[in-house]
Amino acid sequence: MERKLHISGMSCSSCEIKVKQALLKVEGVSAAQVSYSEGTAFIKGKNLPSDAKLKSALENAGYKFEKEKFPWGFLGLLSGVVVVFIAAQTLYGSLYFDPTSSSITLGLVVVYGLVSSLHCIGMCGGIAFGTSISSSVLLPGKRVRQYQSGRILSYTLSGLLLGMLGRVFTINPLFTNALLLIAGMWMIFLALNMAKVIRIRLPELNLFKKNIDRAPFVVGLLNALMPCGSLQTMQIVALGTANPFYGASVMFVFALTTAPALIGIQWLGARMNALNGRRIQLAAALLVALMGLQMTLRSPLIAAPVNAFMETVFSQKANAPIIDGYQVVNLHLKNGTYIVDYPRIKVGVPVKLSFSWEGIVGCTNPLELTFLNKTIDVKSNPQPVIFTPDKKGNLEIVCWMHMVRTYLYVQ
Repeated sequence: MERKLHISGMSCSSCEIKVKQALLKVEGVSAAQVSYSEGTAFIKGKNLPSDAKLKSALENAGYKFEKEKFPWGFLGLLSGVVVVFIAAQTLYGSLYFDPTSSSITLGLVVVYGLVSSLHCIGMCGGIAFGTSISSSVLLPGKRVRQYQSGRILSYTLSGLLLGMLGRVFTINPLFTNALLLIAGMWMIFLALNMAKVIRIRLPELNLFKKNIDRAPFVVGLLNALMPCGSLQTMQIVALGTANPFYGASVMFVFALTTAPALIGIQWLGARMNALNGRRIQLAAALLVALMGLQMTLRSPLIAAPVNAFMETVFSQKANAPIIDGYQVVNLHLKNGTYIVDYPRIKVGVPVKLSFSWEGIVGCTNPLELTFLNKTIDVKSNPQPVIFTPDKKGNLEIVCWMHMVRTYLYVQ
């Protein structure tokens, strides 16, 4: 268990030492980190002491324990962040960015990174949030620096290798989907721990130096493996440079421009984790749980059966109309999603599947008809694909990164 304290009266590094010594003498405190410049201390222990004991220990050392007021300002700021996030999602949905264009400049990479960064919170925000509520006694600033340095390093190295080798790294979709599922379930576990529904000590990852938790840095390194559409779009740009230096520059700039949004979500996690009060802790736990649930449902290992069930039970769409002996279905690409006008088709009747688009974002093009083992480039205006479903079940249509998908439901 970890807690943030507000302490007044500190003016130098010697004060930090005195406050730390005073806190460590209090029964229940096993570790402490103190910052005189911020007027804060983070204490850690299995069963933390009461406010009265902490106040007495600090006053005996010549300092004052400040009780934290209800964070109305913080809640107002959080509401503003939600509004900005929704606006950014809408803007990203109308953003058209062709990574194969030869006219892409670093300035355009900056713009794309800034716009897509808030959208990426939906994919990587939960991971960044989790680094801020670690059981480590690291101060939040150190956690932010570790996670961001690992993430920027991994992005830059991927751009360097892509520009040098001139080919895309192919990672087994099952691995990336499982990684996404594990990350989501980990967030749900953190939420249950924060709400004290379960009480399990979170593991620490000590590398290179004893008693220094390097978990945020390692998590940042793993970020380059996440199935993120914006990240993969930039990696295509790095690939097209055919130059290791320029490819690394593209990914480095992209990493820097996406950092502010993720730093913001890390700060939010640290702030919530340090707030006192049962209601605030429960609200924070609920937010973490929702983020974890979103990540879990993004994994096709969970999303596929859930979507199939929802379509079967709740969909009001009619079966595809039959024209000239064919079930006519159109797949439309719009703002990073796949829209099928008639997802329900009948077994044994030929299907004519046509394609259209008005905005291609991220990895939505080309797409794969996995049931036919066929790749379709929608931008080249392909001819309709004709096939006959021979059995009931779900036919998957997925982007080349196995992130965006939809289904035809054969009945």
